[in-house]
Amino acid sequence: MRRSSNPVFRSLEKQQVVVTVDGATTLGVATKTIVLLLLTLVSAALSVVFGLQAVAVPGGGVQFAIQPWLIVVIALSLITSFFSVLIASFFPRVAMPFSILYSLGQGATLGTITAIINFFIPGAAITALIGIGSVFAVMLLLYTSKAFRVTNKFRRFMIGTLIAIVVASLFSGILQLVAPGLGIFNNLPLAIILTIVLIIFGAFMLMLDFDYADQIVQAGLPTNYEWVAALGFMVTLVWIYVQILRLIILLASRRD
Repeated sequence: MRRSSNPVFRSLEKQQVVVTVDGATTLGVATKTIVLLLLTLVSAALSVVFGLQAVAVPGGGVQFAIQPWLIVVIALSLITSFFSVLIASFFPRVAMPFSILYSLGQGATLGTITAIINFFIPGAAITALIGIGSVFAVMLLLYTSKAFRVTNKFRRFMIGTLIAIVVASLFSGILQLVAPGLGIFNNLPLAIILTIVLIIFGAFMLMLDFDYADQIVQAGLPTNYEWVAALGFMVTLVWIYVQILRLIILLASRRD
């Protein structure tokens, strides 16, 4: 970039350099996302190893004994996850601790659930991990290759769809309580199709996450926003992972 002889513009150029150095970077977002993923995996592993135990019962069955501390962690995770995302989004300065809190809590919860599912459906855990890794890799390739572009119209569509999914989920939950036999997931073929649709929706939500990361980098926002972007990736990946696990369960039920 050409240097100006105007002292005012030279001062602005120096400020721009400072913003570029101290601002958010793609590497910073990627690094923080990897850190949160590793914390999630470590939390999951520790929860399974020290908090979960399979106990054989007479008749050849099995039940799982969950340590009290793990029950507390999972309960707190269910309560604090939503608020952690809100606080980190609205107050980027504290995004780091709340992102870590979210990842540790989700790791304990998903690790426990995955271990139990994997016991009854061998291979479910590795299948889910391969599935989510494949989804992330494909969407990253589509985004970086510019094969898919995030437009304002696409953003509005995704936000509208998300609101519709939340409303439909609340309605389905109420319907399940009032009339259990009428729940959507009681219809196995429909449940499988709906779960696949939710996985696809989660995959396209990753596009918004990639776009958000690009925006904070291009805007030169503070590095605190890297944690916000990383947390966004975590929320989407958790969504996709849960839906993949649900699909595995549904497909296994169909075979039975």
